Amino acid sequence: MSASSGLRMSRVGQADLSAAVDTSDELITACGKNLISKALFNMQKALQSGSGSSPSQAQMQCMEEALTYITKAQEQEQKLHGTNTQRKSGSARVSGVPPPPLLVCRMDKTMVFKPAPFNPSQKVAWYRIFARPFVGSNVKVRLNDYNLPGTGDEVPAYDCELTVSGLTTNDRYVFAVAAYTATGELIGSAVGDTSKPILASHPLPILMSWAFLSQAAYQVGCYSIGLHASTVLWNHFVADLPPPKSDIQKLTAKEDYKLALKRLNPDTASVASPLLLRMFLSSIFINVDVSIREGSIFCNKLCDEGPYYSGQFEQP
Repeated sequence: MSASSGLRMSRVGQADLSAAVDTSDELITACGKNLISKALFNMQKALQSGSGSSPSQAQMQCMEEALTYITKAQEQEQKLHGTNTQRKSGSARVSGVPPPPLLVCRMDKTMVFKPAPFNPSQKVAWYRIFARPFVGSNVKVRLNDYNLPGTGDEVPAYDCELTVSGLTTNDRYVFAVAAYTATGELIGSAVGDTSKPILASHPLPILMSWAFLSQAAYQVGCYSIGLHASTVLWNHFVADLPPPKSDIQKLTAKEDYKLALKRLNPDTASVASPLLLRMFLSSIFINVDVSIREGSIFCNKLCDEGPYYSGQFEQP
């Protein structure tokens, strides 16, 4: 192979590679309505831009946007979880149309539902689920919204699970079920209530997103955002209730000197992944390091004079 042909092949390869690389606008567009993906994109953008000792304005803006996206995503997930829990534990509806279905499983292209408690005067023999993309405002599901795979199919009411597939990743959808008698009569003469919009995505745990934000903000130098994210993790994994009185030790006669021992919350720690627990541990070190940098924690020697109390900034 000649040098000129090798050079031509190299240039072609470089052209193909550059054509395959998405621009920043294309990447953010690909995130769709997935707020967590947008947050992760902004974190990575902040890490890749700027190399000074202090964060640039662009880096700070990226981190602030990431914080906003995660906060909004957390609010949406909490609303979805609260609504789902309330319908599941609430009393069964005994008249009218079925309530919105209960979300059982969510993936990027498929969701699984169960009918919410519904006990009308007529015995329910079949359920059908209907769905449509959430575009605009006040979107309601209708009986003709059966274009997605799994919608419009009759599923026996006993131990019923309703699966909808063919969803577009990072788009939001609304769902509703209709109940039928054994003779095919539509109970309530209409489709059930429409659910809240649900995002089609592999749900990255919100806590993991906070952990990523804590590390990214610390690396960039946006310490206030890093502390905020670390605090979210701390409040989740550390028991909210104060420890028993036996765990409060008075090291001196002064009331200012108290050491309240914190305990890891076993209910949250037992269900967390090892990776998330490790990132929570890293966030503690980040919190301590940032506190030392900002003068919130002061220590320059080891001694037997006891721990520092809140607000102390000098050795006695």
